[in-house]
Amino acid sequence: MVEWIGVKKGDAVEKGQIVVRLENAEQRANVAQTEGRLATAQVGLEKAELAYRRVHNLYERKVVADDVDDEARLSVAAARATIREIQGQLDLVHTYLDWTVIRSPISGVVLEKLAEPGELVTPQSFGGARGPSTAVLAVADPRDLQVELDVNETDLAKIALGAKCRVIPEAYPTKTYDGLVAEISPEANRQKGTLQIKVGIKEPDRYLTPELTAKVEFLP
Repeated sequence: MVEWIGVKKGDAVEKGQIVVRLENAEQRANVAQTEGRLATAQVGLEKAELAYRRVHNLYERKVVADDVDDEARLSVAAARATIREIQGQLDLVHTYLDWTVIRSPISGVVLEKLAEPGELVTPQSFGGARGPSTAVLAVADPRDLQVELDVNETDLAKIALGAKCRVIPEAYPTKTYDGLVAEISPEANRQKGTLQIKVGIKEPDRYLTPELTAKVEFLP
């Protein structure tokens, strides 16, 4: 279940900042249970080592046979293997517990809250397009904006990576921004006969926000 840490739409967040905590009672219980198993296994190893030292002492005095000494030695090895296995399980449940603390992956602005307090989500999964998604927050970096556009196949010969562009937002037709072709999709849309191009904006300012529409002019 989701617990918000005071962030809301439009808030600025820093990379690594905690933005959401998920209900973690189950994960904390798993950690405690596994730590208990590890403690028990460590006691078992200590007992096996004590038993082996006693048996090996008798073995050196020719009181017990080889197989008795071997069995005691292998019991120590098995106890150590059990500890390694449980330690791995403890690392895993600690990872699940860490996943209940959601941190912003970038410095940017909160665009949307994709889950509400009390809503059920699973920290092991990662959401995509608002279907059965477990994404809880949408964050964008306003200093790193791109324009996505579909270009007709017949115009591709005129476009290259790094080509200079002029970007004109529909909302502010008197403002222009310098841009560069940052990405050309490796796969065309056969139905439309187009290819997607991404144009990076060099110096975006406060007038540009995610999801604005814009016109792109490719410069010679």
